[in-house]
Amino acid sequence: MAAVCDVCAKKPTFGHNVPWSKKKTN
Repeated sequence: MAAVCDVCAKKPTFGHNVPWSKKKTN
């Protein structure tokens, strides 16, 4: 899962769509 979060953080467009990414930013 960590790897997926890392990818989301690198891609803002994907992060916005992914809910886990929002938790990381929070």
